[in-house]
Amino acid sequence: MTLRHAAALLAAALLSVPAAAPTSAQTWRATAGHHVETFRADRPAWHETRATVQRLGPSGAFGAELARISRNDRADVTVAADLYRVLSRRVYANVRAEAAPGARVVPTLNLLGEVYAGVGRGWDVSAGGRYLAVPGTDVPLVTASAMHTAGPIVLGGRTTVALAPGVTVSAVATARYAPETSGPGVPTRLSLVAGQGQEAVVTDAGDVVVRRQRVVALYGQRRIGGPVGLSAGAGYTADGTLTRWSAEAGLVVQF
Repeated sequence: MTLRHAAALLAAALLSVPAAAPTSAQTWRATAGHHVETFRADRPAWHETRATVQRLGPSGAFGAELARISRNDRADVTVAADLYRVLSRRVYANVRAEAAPGARVVPTLNLLGEVYAGVGRGWDVSAGGRYLAVPGTDVPLVTASAMHTAGPIVLGGRTTVALAPGVTVSAVATARYAPETSGPGVPTRLSLVAGQGQEAVVTDAGDVVVRRQRVVALYGQRRIGGPVGLSAGAGYTADGTLTRWSAEAGLVVQF
């Protein structure tokens, strides 16, 4: 079993702000989408299908998620709850819990807590922790990130320290170009991302190893009428035996 837990951390660094960012009014958002990754080697494609429902408001957001994740001809079903809470004008926190009873390709339990703070002059920092339960071992992690925003350009870096077994350090740096058009209903977004760093991987024996990785990705979202929008993305990850192409498509409804 290979557990790519740093992929979630990398995604957070690439997007730089949560999809469930607080809004000035109470809003509901529902999404459904499919993500696929294909490999150069003789390896079956990886698939993820996710559906979410979120309640967004001026003080934060709460969401629930159901997913089916298929890797190497094995599939798991996960359920998750996400909470974003505004603590002050510049500080908010994120708590997420994901469970997959009897999982074979993802953690049986994935807990995350992180606090984000704006420190001025376009800089934001975060610190947090993650706990992963996999068959045969538990992996606690500590994370820290820094990000600078200048208009549509976001530069960021994130460090992850796995505390067991042993101590393993990985890091990733990203650059994102993301102009956004705000308005009623689903916002229009476009993100072009490039990243380079390391990925922490839990092996079948329960060891944590670090593998170098380069990522390029393009993501877009656009309202197509009323409260409905479409999202799509594509990416390329250079990572040795797991070098892969990815594509995704989804539907967004905000009301």
